[in-house]
Amino acid sequence: FILLDIMCIELTFFLAYMIRHGAVVPLLGAPYTQMCVVLVLIDFCVVFFGESYKGILQRGYWREFRAVLQHVTTGGLFTFAYMFLLQTSSMFSRSVFIMTWLGGIAVCYGARIGLKAFVRKKLMDKIRLRVVIAVTTKRLAKETLESVRRYVYRDYRIIGFVIMDEDMTGKYIDDVPVVSDKEEA
Repeated sequence: FILLDIMCIELTFFLAYMIRHGAVVPLLGAPYTQMCVVLVLIDFCVVFFGESYKGILQRGYWREFRAVLQHVTTGGLFTFAYMFLLQTSSMFSRSVFIMTWLGGIAVCYGARIGLKAFVRKKLMDKIRLRVVIAVTTKRLAKETLESVRRYVYRDYRIIGFVIMDEDMTGKYIDDVPVVSDKEEA
């Protein structure tokens, strides 16, 4: 995800420069070439000091949008501070800065959603999942199954239950069979 965000920010910076300056060969100006490197370093700082990727696979669309907005905006503020402190802000186009920020939000969000869908699909691929038999009580069996299904990032699935407090062998909890009771286990 770090590399994906860096590529997205660099791409939007490149496109913003192309739109604003209409250059066929982009980033010929020394300040813009230097800014390409600075953007990578700033993104690493944002990742290091923030929690941009904490729980990324569990986040829904809205929470992911907020995380991307915060990540890209923080990077933009660091970039602005960098330009201000080095007194180089007059060398850069405001429109490039704003297009990079807005484009970065849109492109990073779309790319993260796409990568998360890909990663989830790979994790949920039945061939790659480890299978387990859950040992639990009748009261907690359904809750256990729902918990495993709710967290799609898990790399296992329940294929059977051993119910410890009641003989339910041969019955099903949702679509998962009870394979044994306490004595048989």
